[in-house]
Amino acid sequence: MERGKGNPLARCPWCDHQLDGYAAMGGARGNNPIPREGDFSLCVKCGHVLAFRADQTVRKITDKEAKEFQRWWKEYKRERLREFNKAKRKKMS
Repeated sequence: MERGKGNPLARCPWCDHQLDGYAAMGGARGNNPIPREGDFSLCVKCGHVLAFRADQTVRKITDKEAKEFQRWWKEYKRERLREFNKAKRKKMS
């Protein structure tokens, strides 16, 4: 997981928690962990899905983005499970 310093003004619009850093989830956009406008994030306090703005503050996601996130999350979990099973098979052989 790549980590970086975010915008210290970033606050969760749901719980007002200060989000002063970021961590890119593996596979989000290859080797570029710096968030771009529209990239998803999660509040570490309340767990709500958020979207980055250009200045690396965050906002609530739209209904359309929520559906996009659900599709992405489903595929992300599927891919991690494939990787886990592949490593497990390799270890057992």
